[in-house]
Amino acid sequence: MSLICIKNEDTKVTKMVAQKYLKVPFDTQDVKGSLKIIGYRKYKPKYGCSNGYSEVDIEFTGKYSVKTRRGVIWVDSEMYKNPSYSKIIMNRLLRKRIYKTLKDRAQFFSIDLNSYISIKKIKWV
Repeated sequence: MSLICIKNEDTKVTKMVAQKYLKVPFDTQDVKGSLKIIGYRKYKPKYGCSNGYSEVDIEFTGKYSVKTRRGVIWVDSEMYKNPSYSKIIMNRLLRKRIYKTLKDRAQFFSIDLNSYISIKKIKWV
């Protein structure tokens, strides 16, 4: 059973407003930079979820810190482009770091993010 995307005026307006105004700056000890919403989708409710499921795509500019055996390193777009590092793990760590702040800001635009998995695509700039 697949998800059915809702395409009505409310979701179109929410997507347009979020793309224009939802920019989140970060300046913590873990994340430095900013992100911008570039895509938004809302799906019909299923499996007992009362209000549906939302997904966002983001564009991230900046860097975040990662603890390794050698110490703390900062991951940025140059390291992301390096083929010797796993892009999947880097994106998962970034999703977990920015989820709480993004969820709080997205609620102002009536976007409900259920978990860090609701952040689907990350474009590094």
